[in-house]
Order: sequence, then structure tokens, then C-alpha cells
Amino acid sequence: MHRGRYATAAALSATAVLAAALLGPTDPASGRVASLANPVAGALGFNVFVAEDASLVANSFEGPLAVGEDLTLAGDVFTVAATTAGTFRVGTDALPSALVVGGEIDFADSSGSGVLTVPTEGYAKIGDLGDATVHDTDGTGAPANTRIVAQGAAYGSAPRAELSVRQPAASVGPAAPIDFATAFTQFRATSDALSGCGGNVVLTDATGLPLPLYLPPGTHAYLSLAPGVTNVLNLDPGRLANITTLTFQRIPTLPQADAPLLINVVLPAAGTAYSWTVPQLDGVGTAQAPYILWNFPNAVAVAQDPGSHTMVGTFLGPRANFIDFSPAANVGQIVSRQLVYGVNQAGDQDAGEVHHAPFAADLSCAGGPGTPGPSASPSGTPQPSGSPSSSPYGAPRPPRP
Repeated sequence: MHRGRYATAAALSATAVLAAALLGPTDPASGRVASLANPVAGALGFNVFVAEDASLVANSFEGPLAVGEDLTLAGDVFTVAATTAGTFRVGTDALPSALVVGGEIDFADSSGSGVLTVPTEGYAKIGDLGDATVHDTDGTGAPANTRIVAQGAAYGSAPRAELSVRQPAASVGPAAPIDFATAFTQFRATSDALSGCGGNVVLTDATGLPLPLYLPPGTHAYLSLAPGVTNVLNLDPGRLANITTLTFQRIPTLPQADAPLLINVVLPAAGTAYSWTVPQLDGVGTAQAPYILWNFPNAVAVAQDPGSHTMVGTFLGPRANFIDFSPAANVGQIVSRQLVYGVNQAGDQDAGEVHHAPFAADLSCAGGPGTPGPSASPSGTPQPSGSPSSSPYGAPRPPRP
């Protein structure tokens, strides 16, 4: 089903006002200054915010989850809002909504042992309950914490989504309080604008000498940030793929509110996927994550390989299917077109946790190339770009009726 059919006029109006406030009329590519408020404010504080479908195998999200279309429980137990239910509250609800699904929980395609659990005090909002039953009493008829199961299934059946509170069944849905279509129209515009920011961060070696444009595999890179400005690092995927360790120097500053870091990764051709082994990020952690933004404006899929290290910072890929094959954690937010978290082939592959560290900086940058992003090999031929390719899992699916 399509999320849009449930959109309310109030949701449309609120999102439109937010969209207008986020991105000004400036054009970074023209060389003028672009001033943006928090570029992922439209994610409303959700830990993971997905435009279309999401498939969850393992492991957990510390914060709340919002999915624009359908949600599939493809593994066993998956925890959402493990430490916080967030702040997104609908109307006069007593509690915030920790799980929002614009479409349905796809019980037919879910694992027979799939259980999504919300251990914090949060509600669920489901747009399409046509194939679901909402229970707020147990099998004996006694009041119980709310569970959402397949249509006609028992309270204790699986697959299911279960809350740790008793939410009135009628308030679960059909309800779609978020206008995902408008939010992602703005995310795409914002991501494109950010990709035009001129670079002002130079990668160096351990002695402080600038690294060459061509980076050999296994490169250990260092960077220093300036206070009082948006720091911009433009990396083509080939340079990023060849960085094994990226060390953040403490002097002059680590990423913070007045010294955020924007990392632009633009693929050489639109409509391609990127297989990404996240490098080891030294010197940064949860305290710095709210001030680091990884921007993938034109990727249709970004797959974190099993050998990846922890990604520190928010991932913004409004056209991308974000696919996590890595047991390492992600520290920040994920904003993507689709989501596959873990892989269930020979067995459940743990995709690690997403730690809740919402992006918390405003960005402002000048257009133009600045420090070079595209890299070239010494011979002048293009440097290999990681593993961008046509994506069997990243292509948009046919529209639904």
C-alpha cells in the first residue's frame, strides 16, 4: 500500500513548513553560500527513518523507528527503542510513538519466529491494519501489553510486534501521522545541495603532510577540523575505499556543534550501488557522532560489508537502500530510501546496533570545488571506486497499486 493515501492535511502542512525552513534559496553549485538548518530535522528525532520498505533481521535500534511503507520481521527477536522511545508524540497520546509504519507489518513475508519488541514506554502507529489484529488483552481476556499480530492470530503468536505498555487498540491505527513523501522530497533536495559544498578539509599523513590524490589501499589518513565553520570533506568512493584508518586530531577540535563535519561521497554515476567497508574511525565516538554527517546523495544502495568498523555519525542516503551486513555498530541516525538490516541466508547475520545519537548541528557552506574530491591515479586514469555497480537489491521496485 502507499503511505500517501493516509496522509492528513495537518501532517502535510507541518512537513511543508519544515521543508521550507530547512533549505534556503541559495545554490551551492553556483558558488554562493548555502545556509541549512539541521539537514535531518525532518527525521523527527527517529533513530532510523526510512521512506519505503524495511526488513529487520538482527540486532537492535536504541531509538525509535519510522518506516514509510511496509515492515518485514525477517529474523528472530529485534529490539526497537531499546533505550528511548523518542519524542514524537501524536495528538493527545500519553506516550511518544516508538514505532511508526506507514504501510503494514508484512506478516506473510516475515519469519515465523519474528518478534519486534519495544522495551521502553512507547506507542505504535500502523497505517494499514487490514492483515493484522491488535490485542490489548491476553488469551484469557485480561488486560495486557499491546501486541500486533497477523489477522486472527492469538496474542502469543509470532510473527508479532509487542509493546511494553497497554496502548488502546484503536489508537494503533489505521494511522499515518508522518508525511514521508514530503520529508524525502526535502531530504533529496538537501542532500543534493550539500553535495555542492566546497571542501575545506585536507587529509594528511601522521606528520601533517597532505596525502596525494591517489590513495593506495591500506592508507592511514588523518584530518584536523577548524572551529566556527562547517568542515567539509569531499571523498570519491575510490579514495574512501582505500582508507583503512581515519584518525581525527584533537587539535584544533574534534567534531562539535560549532565545528560539524560533512563528508560527501558522490558515486561516479547515478543509479549505482556502493559496497562499503567502513574504515576504523579513531578519536571519535558517541560524543562526536551528533556532529558528523555522511552524505551519499546519488547512491541507490550502500551496503556495509561484514568487515566494516563502527560508523560514527548520521547516514543520509535519501535515494539509497541501506544494507547492513556488518556486526559493527552504527552511532547516529540512518535516513534512507529503503533498509535491510542484517541478512538471513545460511542463518541470521547480526547487523549490530544503531546507537541513538541524533544529528544536532546546523550546516553552512560555500559552493565550488574547494579541496579536491575526485581522485586520479598517477597515470591519469580514474581510480577504482570501491565496488559501485548496478545493484540487484537497490533498484526501485514497481509501484504498488
